[in-house]
Amino acid sequence: MMSLGREIKKARIDKGWQQKDLREATGLSQKYLSEVELDKVDPRFSIVKRIARALEISLDRLAQEDAPHA
Repeated sequence: MMSLGREIKKARIDKGWQQKDLREATGLSQKYLSEVELDKVDPRFSIVKRIARALEISLDRLAQEDAPHA
């Protein structure tokens, strides 16, 4: 299973954004966003929603588990 932080980082990179872009879109500090992406902090649900909205992705995507390989 991919961690929340890695999913957020992947979504940010897929969008072509740097952390500063996500910072501007969410109003969160770049230091905090870095800690979220590195799984050093466990963000509140309201923060996860704010990040998902900024990245234009569903909460389901952030919570999904990796599919088993057949």
